[in-house]
Amino acid sequence: MVSCPPSLRPSALALASLLLVTPGAAAANQVLVVEDDGGGDFTDLAAAVAAAGDGDILLVKGGSYSNVVVDDKSLVLIGEDHGGETPDLYSVTVRNLSASKRVVVRGFRIDAFVVDPVAMRVEQNDGPVVIEECIFPTAFATHALAVEGSDAVFVVRSELNGLDGVPGLAFPSTLATGAMTAKASHVVVHESVVVGGDGAPGTSSPFLGPLKGLAGAPAIDVEGGSVHLSGGTVKGGDGGANLDVSGSCVGAGPGAAAVRLTGGALLRRLDVALVGGAGGASDASCPGGTDGSDVAVVAGAVEVIPEIARSLEVTGLVREGQAATVSIRGVAGDVVAILYGFQTAGPYVPGLQGALLVGFPPLVVAIGPLPTSEVSIPVTIPANQVVLPAEGFSLFAQPLVAGQTGLGLLGAPSALTIVDSTL
Repeated sequence: MVSCPPSLRPSALALASLLLVTPGAAAANQVLVVEDDGGGDFTDLAAAVAAAGDGDILLVKGGSYSNVVVDDKSLVLIGEDHGGETPDLYSVTVRNLSASKRVVVRGFRIDAFVVDPVAMRVEQNDGPVVIEECIFPTAFATHALAVEGSDAVFVVRSELNGLDGVPGLAFPSTLATGAMTAKASHVVVHESVVVGGDGAPGTSSPFLGPLKGLAGAPAIDVEGGSVHLSGGTVKGGDGGANLDVSGSCVGAGPGAAAVRLTGGALLRRLDVALVGGAGGASDASCPGGTDGSDVAVVAGAVEVIPEIARSLEVTGLVREGQAATVSIRGVAGDVVAILYGFQTAGPYVPGLQGALLVGFPPLVVAIGPLPTSEVSIPVTIPANQVVLPAEGFSLFAQPLVAGQTGLGLLGAPSALTIVDSTL
């Protein structure tokens, strides 16, 4: 990545100037600091969510936090490492957002524990939900993310994992699960890694006898609605290995498709690596399983967008006086219009390829032409010069370029939160 070259320094100044003049358009936001070992406004994140008003910002320090439910409330939940520890949430549910409300969840490790087998649920939302730079390890969860009845869900630069099957002993082998399910929803996934669970390997149980290797799970299972994949990698789970038990083969499990479409679902794919899971390994004379496909279309359609994925990333949390970084990834020679806005839109607008997050009317800064495919632009937030409407505000940024097909191409968006220097 190239740091800000001389030709782009005027653009960096334009970005800084933009931040000086735009906060007045933002809603007044209170910032609540959550720290599990004390020192903040709250030690419990669920209590902070309950106390927060519409549009508030929850600054969550590193630590462990219980299950959180956001119900019809605009919030920004932003995690900040504390003592080298990333904030760890047991589970998150976002539900019933009206069209004028939005939720941002950025910078967390999220894994279900005890109460809910799904790490994050997004249910019945008309307003957008943005998940950025989150890790779903799925050590306990059956699925990383389950979306249902939601109009605009953006997953950006995140890692989602399904749960591997476990070979049986006293009980039958457990089934692998996928990383993400989407039902009657519109989901956009940018520059993320999504991996389905691997099937349990074949085994010989002293209680149940020979048990065959089981199938891997699709990384993403879509029933109705649509999913838009741009950049990143989506991989189906591998099948469970075969096993030779005294000359008899228990059977290998098949690998899973990266994406499975049912219920008339639409997949839009743009410069994304879709990898089917490998069939279960062979053992001695016992054959391996069949490999999974990139997409399994049970009932649905696939639209290929012949473009190269573009993206923009801004520093998630910035205090007055600190430097933010705007990182742009595209194609050398791109002239990029960076769209900024306090409101959200989306996801699909006629005449534009990709999914739109930034609402109208956007603020626009032109960047480019890019000297290389990756450029980093530092922008200092001037201390005591940004007139914060309260203790902080959040805005959204997204790149728009002229695509190879002649249509405007939207890249991966990012959310920026600016808070008072004392927080």
